[in-house]
Amino acid sequence: MTISALSPLAPSSSKPTVMETIMKPLSYARRGARRLMAAGIAVAMLPALPAFAEDPIPAKIVEAAGPEPRLELDNPRVVNPEPGRIVPFFTKKGGQRSCDYVFYTLTFGLRGNAQAFANPVLANALKNTRLDFKDQLPHGLQIVSAHVSGDGTDAAGGALPGAVISTSADPNDTATVSDFRISASDLDGMGAANERTITFQIVAKIDHAAFPAPAMVDNQGTIKVSMGGGPGTIIPSQDPGKPDDGDFLTGEKTSIRIDLTKCNPPPPPPGKECFKVERGTVDCVPGGGAFIYHMPVGPEMGGKWVQVSTTTPGITIIPDTQLVPAGGGVLNWKIVGASPGDVIHLIVTGIETYAGPEEGWGLCCTQTIDIVIPRDLRCPPDKEPDLKVEKRADVTRCTMAGGCDFTIRVSNVGGAPYHGKIVLDEVTLPAGSVLDSGPNPPWVCAPGVTPMTCTHPVTTLNPGAFVDLKLGFKPAPGWQGRVLRNCAIYDYQASGKPLFGSQQNDRGCASIPICRRGDRDPECRPPVEKKVDLILKKRARIPVCTADGICYFVIDLINNGSVPYNGPLTVIDSYPGGAPASSTFGPSPPWSCGPNGPGQFRCDNPGIVLMPGASTSIVVKAVMPANYQSDSVENCAAVKAIPGEVDLTNNKACAKERFRHPNGGKPGLRITKVCNGSLAGAAVVSCRITVSNAGTAAPTGPVRVNDAATLVASGAPVQIQTVTPDGAEWACGPVPANTLSCQIPGAVMTPGTSRHFDVTVSANGEFENCARGSYGPAPGDDIVYPIGQA
Repeated sequence: MTISALSPLAPSSSKPTVMETIMKPLSYARRGARRLMAAGIAVAMLPALPAFAEDPIPAKIVEAAGPEPRLELDNPRVVNPEPGRIVPFFTKKGGQRSCDYVFYTLTFGLRGNAQAFANPVLANALKNTRLDFKDQLPHGLQIVSAHVSGDGTDAAGGALPGAVISTSADPNDTATVSDFRISASDLDGMGAANERTITFQIVAKIDHAAFPAPAMVDNQGTIKVSMGGGPGTIIPSQDPGKPDDGDFLTGEKTSIRIDLTKCNPPPPPPGKECFKVERGTVDCVPGGGAFIYHMPVGPEMGGKWVQVSTTTPGITIIPDTQLVPAGGGVLNWKIVGASPGDVIHLIVTGIETYAGPEEGWGLCCTQTIDIVIPRDLRCPPDKEPDLKVEKRADVTRCTMAGGCDFTIRVSNVGGAPYHGKIVLDEVTLPAGSVLDSGPNPPWVCAPGVTPMTCTHPVTTLNPGAFVDLKLGFKPAPGWQGRVLRNCAIYDYQASGKPLFGSQQNDRGCASIPICRRGDRDPECRPPVEKKVDLILKKRARIPVCTADGICYFVIDLINNGSVPYNGPLTVIDSYPGGAPASSTFGPSPPWSCGPNGPGQFRCDNPGIVLMPGASTSIVVKAVMPANYQSDSVENCAAVKAIPGEVDLTNNKACAKERFRHPNGGKPGLRITKVCNGSLAGAAVVSCRITVSNAGTAAPTGPVRVNDAATLVASGAPVQIQTVTPDGAEWACGPVPANTLSCQIPGAVMTPGTSRHFDVTVSANGEFENCARGSYGPAPGDDIVYPIGQA
């Protein structure tokens, strides 16, 4: 070792420097560290995703070997992602829609390559990853509607849960969606092949009192990603119109401008009206439940827009804006929340131009009128259709071969007929389950693998009428769950309908237990699956090899399949710890065995018949060489796969036998040195030289250690000032001296023993101090064995 006694970088007494004679090459250590780190991260990710901002060490989904898909949260700023890497993104944009409303659209998703989304490793990881959405709007905005759609499911694999509007700082200022999942499948069929997205749409009403002047308001939505009950990782939204630093764990708040200066225009000039409003009539809406105001508008407003709002508490006007037909006409406004006898104060605004919130609009002036709901006007209750989705299992149990049959019934439980097509979104757990029966005509389902969409052509369902959809599924291969769960939900958008009726009965689910071999249920009789599988087992025939170095092993070959095997077999036998002097196998015939490379042998059986559960054995006799060093002999064997065999993990096995050493074993000596530098006064370094025995026997003859130091610059010797052995068994030469020799009897160094002596060395300048060891010769021998240097 090299130590600079005068350097401030020399090792301190608290951090000793150790050099050993037995060590792995550095490249091996680095490779091992990388592999252990990758494997550790992969295993650590499965139970939990640590939190961002709540946990200082984010985590990632990564496969230790091979280009498996990875959802990484610990390196959010990778510019050139590795193959298979799945990266999340979360954007939010919005704007002012009119004088009364703003809108926000938030999109959360995953981006990678199409092949990665098809990998079951990623699909399974996403099923176990909980997502929670939250968006609290700025002061002065009250949420009136929130909708979620896209490539997502609830925690059980069903349809996405609905958004919940709640109060945080102001009434109805917060929208949340709890405990949902993003799917690896393109559930809505509308996304790119390399993306999966979930969209959140929020509409909020503007409180005019909160915005007396134009203002910019900022806010940000969040997605919380968690698994296994951990605190979770928070991903904030990014305004796509602002610079993006590329880090999805930061994000810029979304800014929108709210300008109400043109929403209260001045009255028209004296003697002039920009448009004329005639008092209209009030009637019941068709079907009842609300009133309708028929408002005449003159020809001067033809082709322009009219906006109607009210200052009467509890009253809603639907819609808020209408286009006046050419030449004028009658505009019909639905009034919700009024009762007979109420006086409704209306503010009617003429809009010169209207092209949407991004292009802007211009308002000319307003007129105010009061209308009275006639006291004798009695409207019948509002009647509308209401579709109810129910699902039932048609069988008590099914198998992995299929037969998991369900019936979905869509009933009209409302008070008015339903007319139109019926579209149901089907989600089955496990994902990837195949449709093996149905649908019954005229239903059409696509694709044939869940999740899928089923459509009934245009029909009329009168109150009380229903239609049934019958589907049968085969569980996805490899599914280990105990049940197959299927859910169906009515899709308003795909059916071409606005929200109607109750949204609490739009979804139905049912489950069927999966019958497997070995179940205790006496009625569970699954069909016998054809299975081809061999098991190889290896065992030591005796626990310890014989005194003359002969070891015996047995190879057992078992037919673990469900069908007989009739054909050839090949077994490869090997010795990882060292080749034997010879190895023989039996019985022969039918086995024909011979060398197949260094330390390896091949055995062939030209034709064997193994019934399910039957086995055959091969006896191995290994004669180990006289100089065999290890304390055990390991023998491994592997049987080559047979046609149709899928599980090869049980085709190989190893066994060990202890090996006797007639001479009682051999010593395994090594030498280490630990030095501590001190710069107080003269440059003095203290070193401890240790000799230890990791072998199985004590060395024969004395153990010697020679220690010397030289200046690095000139090679001149440096004196060893003192020596302090750890016991009287040591015999050391006089000091001070340029070289020091110490020895200890070999009989003292029994297996596991460690002995040492301390030396001090002083010099002015950088020097090198080395200790070299050896043992022997034994009595009657002249061989000295070196044990290395430190």
